[in-house]
Amino acid sequence: MSARLAPNWTFIARADYGVGSGDTNTILNLVGMFDYRFKDWGSLFAGWKYMDYDYDNGKKGLDHYAYDASQQGPLLGLNIYW
Repeated sequence: MSARLAPNWTFIARADYGVGSGDTNTILNLVGMFDYRFKDWGSLFAGWKYMDYDYDNGKKGLDHYAYDASQQGPLLGLNIYW
């Protein structure tokens, strides 16, 4: 989703949710950014991202693998258009 706030400013939001095999294997991705278009060839963006992984292969013993982590932090970048 994006919304134009002013001639050079845009707000961009994204949300993804996925479920794998079994209802315990999930991923959540959330992003919110402001984009400033300063020229025809470029824009700067800044925002925040949150991602949460929850995975378990359901096996026992040495074959067991699980990953449960959350990552979040700022986004800052440059878009170049051609």
